[in-house]
Amino acid sequence: MTSFLNDRISRLMVEGSYYAAYILAADSIDIRLLSKSFRRKCRLFTGGTEYRLVWMRVHGGLLLMVSGAPVISSLLRSLLCSGSCGESQLYKGPSREMFEKRVGVALRGYVQTVGRSYGGTR
Repeated sequence: MTSFLNDRISRLMVEGSYYAAYILAADSIDIRLLSKSFRRKCRLFTGGTEYRLVWMRVHGGLLLMVSGAPVISSLLRSLLCSGSCGESQLYKGPSREMFEKRVGVALRGYVQTVGRSYGGTR
């Protein structure tokens, strides 16, 4: 993996207090639209965007990880439930160790594609 991706994942782990990870199973997910909608929803409900979001393409879909306050995880879940992509929740909770274990298994399926295969908030 690249240093950018490693940096984003380490920031996600250090700065968060509550974590959530999902595998989104859909043929074509517009990650820019999803990120923009999530940012808008966070601003509307919490008045800010104090969270970290990292995504990457893995075998079987898109791995989406977020850290922040518990309300951020709930907002992401409600956004995903309102969409048309199927998702499976890997983890949701405050344990950094459990989050690392669950995400570590999913990261083994990281697939570098011709286009962009990863990204995240700054």
